[in-house]
Amino acid sequence: MEIVLIGGMIGVALFIAAMIWMVRAVGRNERDAQARAPQILDEAFDGRRDVTFMVGHGRLRFDAVVLGARGRGYTLTGQSPPDSYGTQTLVFAHDDPS
Repeated sequence: MEIVLIGGMIGVALFIAAMIWMVRAVGRNERDAQARAPQILDEAFDGRRDVTFMVGHGRLRFDAVVLGARGRGYTLTGQSPPDSYGTQTLVFAHDDPS
């Protein structure tokens, strides 16, 4: 009985440790993406007529992408509903396609 209790406590501790690690990793990825936002947005919104871009946990924020796209001459024309992980696909059209 004691072995089962100890095993259960170890299992709970490992689960909590894994959740803490995951939250920290997502936060780190999101901070890295925010720091590189100008470069990421310049690469994505490079003059093509239509652009798709994914936002969600560990990625650029929705508002940063929409404002960055607008500043590069793009308009948001569509978006998917968030999936079970909170990820959305955004569709943009270039305001003045060449």
